[in-house]
Amino acid sequence: MRVIILIYLFILIGCGSSETNSKNQSSSTLSENFTPVKSSDELLVEKLESEDCAEFIELLSAKQVAKEYDTTEMWVLQNHKVNLWEKTSANGKGRKVGEMHPGSRALLLEIDGDDFKVKSPKDKSIGWVNSIQVSKTLFQSPETYEKCKK
Repeated sequence: MRVIILIYLFILIGCGSSETNSKNQSSSTLSENFTPVKSSDELLVEKLESEDCAEFIELLSAKQVAKEYDTTEMWVLQNHKVNLWEKTSANGKGRKVGEMHPGSRALLLEIDGDDFKVKSPKDKSIGWVNSIQVSKTLFQSPETYEKCKK
């Protein structure tokens, strides 16, 4: 009787794993044939990054933020991040999609009123930041980060 039960379990386990393998094989075939569609933002980033000169924003420096918050630069560097938002401030911001460090520069994709749509150098996210966080805009090479004229 034990032998029959063991044989039955062996067959049951063997059949189950072959079904799993065939399912895994078919799903891997599907994923190999799937090409993700790029968003318009991703296409714009590729275009701008391939150019010799592109516009960037520069966030307020840690020194500027420290003065505004009446704290030390070290505290700002350790604790302060600038959030990137799903929507413009005029449209209710939406959810947080990324962040940047004070003083960092980000590729500028779009301007809408007082908001800038950028690609974060920190986490490669794309989102909106308000001009109150921005020190200036400038042109630089997306590849070398050297200043350029457009």
